[in-house]
Amino acid sequence: MYLVFIGVLCENGPLFCPDCACSLEEETMMRKFSTGLLLWIAFISGVTSCKSAPPAEELVEVAPPVEEQEEEPMTPVPEEPMAVAPQEVSRAEYVVKNEDTLSQIAKKFYGSRIRGYYFPIIMACSEGVVTHPDRIRPGMKLVIPNFDEFMADPDHVRKGLEAFAQVERIYRSEGKMKLAEFMNKLGEKIGKTEPRDMPR
Repeated sequence: MYLVFIGVLCENGPLFCPDCACSLEEETMMRKFSTGLLLWIAFISGVTSCKSAPPAEELVEVAPPVEEQEEEPMTPVPEEPMAVAPQEVSRAEYVVKNEDTLSQIAKKFYGSRIRGYYFPIIMACSEGVVTHPDRIRPGMKLVIPNFDEFMADPDHVRKGLEAFAQVERIYRSEGKMKLAEFMNKLGEKIGKTEPRDMPR
């Protein structure tokens, strides 16, 4: 495009001449007039801009649209069971005497012949003292738990069942199959019986 300079003259010559003697006020007014005239001519002729490079487009990063997802109904998270320490069981200490057997000691403390066969719970509570049910020596210190309290607590019952299984293995290894079977049956009975149904 060709721009035509339209000169505006003042009394002493062209507007932009350094030798021009026009007042500053006149010069400012003339500049505004000439700028306005040039814009008007450009508008009339359909020219909207000069032939210069178009302004650089700013790149704006747009986040991808977020798809709405249906909220899944919250399923309650099962609470982990808290580890509960076994209930304290009343205990008595007993020092083994000459000719004592575990079943005699159990019968003495638990009050009946049938409860005398529950001697493995004495082994369970006297950890590390008795390793074989038929080999106790005078002077050994045994821990005798209260029978009813012991049988009322599932954690203690599990501990007792482990002792019954240990005694059963010992008797099987020695070929005492009837005793091993008896201990097995008694252990099964303990595992299946509610504490209140335990023999007296």
